[in-house]
Amino acid sequence: MKLTFITLLISSLLCAIAPAQDCRERPRLITVNGIAEISVVPDEVILSLGVISRDKDVATAKSQHDSRVKKILAETREAGVEPSMYRQALCQ
Repeated sequence: MKLTFITLLISSLLCAIAPAQDCRERPRLITVNGIAEISVVPDEVILSLGVISRDKDVATAKSQHDSRVKKILAETREAGVEPSMYRQALCQ
């Protein structure tokens, strides 16, 4: 009787342990993490310019102003900046 009880006890313990083991084949995985930095030459610049002209006579101030703006625009064209690459704001 003792032998039957011990055999029953051992088989019960083995049955309880068996489901706890995972016998399925696990998927094979490769995990990769990374960080990168890149340095490049800038291809864009934002430049703000302002022209201020003052004179007691409005016509003279406007003439001076127009002359200065034309000079700045000519300099930008000589530097290789095409008119399609910039925009002009209205006077405030």
